[in-house]
Amino acid sequence: MASNAGDPSLREEMYDAPEVVHRKVRRLAKYVRNSKHMIAFTGAGVSTAAGVPDFRSGVNTSLKTGAGAWVLRDSTPEVRKANAAKRITTSTTKAVPTTTHMSLVKLHDGGQGPLKLLVSQNTDGLHRRSGMPPDALAELHGNSNLERCVECGWEVMRDYKTRNHKTAPTAKQHRTGRKCALCGGDLHDTIINFGESLPVRDLTMACDHAERADLCLALGSSLGVSPANHIPERVGVNQGGRLVIVNLMRTHLDEQADLVIHAQCNTVMELLMKELALDIPTFKLHRRFQIGADFDAPPVVGSSGAAEEGHLRVWVQGLSPSASGSGADVPFQFIRRLVVTEVRAAFKEEGNATKSKGAGAGVLGGWSAVSGTRHTQPKGLYNLPRPYSEVLQEHIEAGDGVNEGVLEVRLTHPAPAVTPATPLYRVRVKLHFFRNYNEPPLELVLNAGEVRQYDVSFEPMGRAAQGTADSSASDTDGRARDPDQVQSPTNGAARDAADGREWVHERVDDVHEDTDGLMAELTRLAEDLNGEV
Repeated sequence: MASNAGDPSLREEMYDAPEVVHRKVRRLAKYVRNSKHMIAFTGAGVSTAAGVPDFRSGVNTSLKTGAGAWVLRDSTPEVRKANAAKRITTSTTKAVPTTTHMSLVKLHDGGQGPLKLLVSQNTDGLHRRSGMPPDALAELHGNSNLERCVECGWEVMRDYKTRNHKTAPTAKQHRTGRKCALCGGDLHDTIINFGESLPVRDLTMACDHAERADLCLALGSSLGVSPANHIPERVGVNQGGRLVIVNLMRTHLDEQADLVIHAQCNTVMELLMKELALDIPTFKLHRRFQIGADFDAPPVVGSSGAAEEGHLRVWVQGLSPSASGSGADVPFQFIRRLVVTEVRAAFKEEGNATKSKGAGAGVLGGWSAVSGTRHTQPKGLYNLPRPYSEVLQEHIEAGDGVNEGVLEVRLTHPAPAVTPATPLYRVRVKLHFFRNYNEPPLELVLNAGEVRQYDVSFEPMGRAAQGTADSSASDTDGRARDPDQVQSPTNGAARDAADGREWVHERVDDVHEDTDGLMAELTRLAEDLNGEV
């Protein structure tokens, strides 16, 4: 790996006086207002405020994240030890998008704002997590949470770093050990290291927009890594657009820039958004998933009089917008555990209202998990084990739905002696997450035979609600406890035991509907069972 620590003469941090910063930001605001096609170019400096270290900051940096990774690599053991004692950092999977990240989302505004494309050198995934649409984001150096099939290009997102040092021990090896769900090809992480080619889709998109741009706002980058730095250079030099650089250190493109602001990115973006009279959105963690309960066969007495065993598959799959810009969602492994906590049956008997049954048959209404299914280990005297499916980030073998992000629990029901009518089953599930943001579990109720798509959000920095404390929801080390020890939430909202934060249901759609008659029956069942479960 070549000299990636950069020119030592450029490591000195410089801060413009506050009045100078204000004056320059007012000028920048004028550029933004007049822009017809603006692009932004970001480096590691936009994420240091989130606790993610950069690469080139010197050992005497004013940043709490300490010296840059490449600077430390070239330092003495004594310097590295001294730096480690005072630096404050966060892993990229737990980092919260900063003011700068959220300001860029607003400037794009779903394609209606002045910002048309965000080009980033960062692999931390914070731009995508902030809500920037993948089709407006060119990640030139990859995304540590994204895997891609080397054969067909199929993508899958993970809520953990996809790089696997067991299957890819060197920098230029990328095989994760997982397989493509479409063609069976090897999945590779998408990180681009020195000497490797940039992704064609992202580079092409960045170059196309740079040709059309009349303004490039470069934030938190030394602009020293080629060929990525050709993007801002193309705007500021080759085609006569305006180049504005916001960085604490000098860069090689300062002389070609129309404006250079020596200040922290958050400071500049806060002032810029105020000048533009735009509110900076609060970061919310948005999640989309599909969940269903499919009958392979219900437990009934067949027309021949023979009893038929029932088979029920409960499953969930996380989804994310595609980074390829295709518009189609791709799998996203952000659900760690799926627990089936209760199954209830209801029968529509002639002349009688729909009645629920199953309490006498245990919490699963007579259903039981297939052989080999794991069960929770309840600690309470009256709590019962519940079947669950789980995936951990270190799993690299096939199985557990790790490849396509699907978790499933399969249940069977013994053949009944007499079936008065076809039963309607209501299934209660609990979803557990990787808790990078201390997300609480989410409880849902679904009816067998339906598939629903949920869009939910969670505000990590939200204020605590009152009267929702429940110390049983999670252990202090972040591991979810057995779900049957947690009280059911109300009104479809899952509350965090520690501070009352909750998931908000943004949208719920039926992906698949059975016949009108069955759906009407399910609706009546839901009304009858409301408050019983």
